[in-house]
Amino acid sequence: MKYGETSLILDMLTREQGRRSFIIGGVRKAASRISPGLLKPMALIDIVAYDRPDRELNRLKEVRADFVYEHLPFELVRGTIGLFMIELVQKAVRVSEPDYELFDFVARAFSELDGTEASTGTWHLAFALHLAGFLGFAPSGWHDAERPCFDLKLGRFSAGHGQPERLLDADTSRLLGDLLELDVTESHRVQASRSQRLALADGIVRYYQYHVDGFAGLNSLEVLRAVMKS
Repeated sequence: MKYGETSLILDMLTREQGRRSFIIGGVRKAASRISPGLLKPMALIDIVAYDRPDRELNRLKEVRADFVYEHLPFELVRGTIGLFMIELVQKAVRVSEPDYELFDFVARAFSELDGTEASTGTWHLAFALHLAGFLGFAPSGWHDAERPCFDLKLGRFSAGHGQPERLLDADTSRLLGDLLELDVTESHRVQASRSQRLALADGIVRYYQYHVDGFAGLNSLEVLRAVMKS
């Protein structure tokens, strides 16, 4: 977020301290020693920051690239998938203490998304489902003939006798179950039509709304819907 004439306020997920906000001054000057390109959404960076516990907004001292993307910011579909992922992290991850496994999972998902040569059509869906596990509401159970539907409120597969608005249909539930069995980097092994992927994306947003207080939805979902043509 722009602040003043030349500064930026940055919302970050950090490995050492969880979610933190920082201000960096002078970065929008032409002669800034730190490139604004390092501070765009999804950037993976190393930082040195002043840390005063009595302040919610601390200052960044140094910034350097930790990983340089080759494809993610420059390809429409891949970039839109990344924006879906980063908005989900921003709105759902609220830890303010170290969670190394969570951070490493998120960072790896972005770096691997940049480099993969496989299909990315279900990448964001697998990411969102596995992220839920780090946040304490991993989907449980398994999809079968006796439990063909996923109950969004209970977070488990069921016989489908609950309230219809909180149940995913059998096809969407099957896709959810298939993705849970695979690592995010292997999600391309699951075949799904555009309509199935969009139905599960809608379902995942509703799932997060049940389990994350104040989770309003994702603006990037509509963008994703527009760019994923097949």
